[in-house]
Amino acid sequence: SSGINAEYGDDICPCNSPCSETHYEAQLSSSSLSPAYTETLFASSYIKGYLSRVSQPEFDIVYNSSDDILKNVMVLEILFSSMVTSEIQQVVTYTSANLLGDIGGVLGLFCGASVFTIAEFLQLLLSSVQKHCLADLCRKGSERTDEVVNEEREREDKEL
Repeated sequence: SSGINAEYGDDICPCNSPCSETHYEAQLSSSSLSPAYTETLFASSYIKGYLSRVSQPEFDIVYNSSDDILKNVMVLEILFSSMVTSEIQQVVTYTSANLLGDIGGVLGLFCGASVFTIAEFLQLLLSSVQKHCLADLCRKGSERTDEVVNEEREREDKEL
């Protein structure tokens, strides 16, 4: 059998789990009184007076003799299994400042990645334009060279 005493800190934090909790592991042991002991109890005037006050005739519980004590009284011991205590604390480790820092870090990473992507795209565009222009210049240059060669051949042919 166990007992739990939980205390919720509504003023401190609106949490579902208790802020502090006491948990008891207990064992029960019971036995009836010995007939010799009940005789001794019934002989005591103090005990007789107490027993007459706690008698409940409507439930058929009366203490008029030592047999009545033997029938209705028992010894009950509650023993704790262990005297060891432990304390468990819940501590907030991920705060709102940590969350904002993580969000800022991710945004910075994406912004940095997008800046590099834009720079690489511009570099690709520039190199494509440069290759295209150089190819046109080379083509035009080779056409002119062909024209010059053809003109020289024609002159040579005319001279011959």
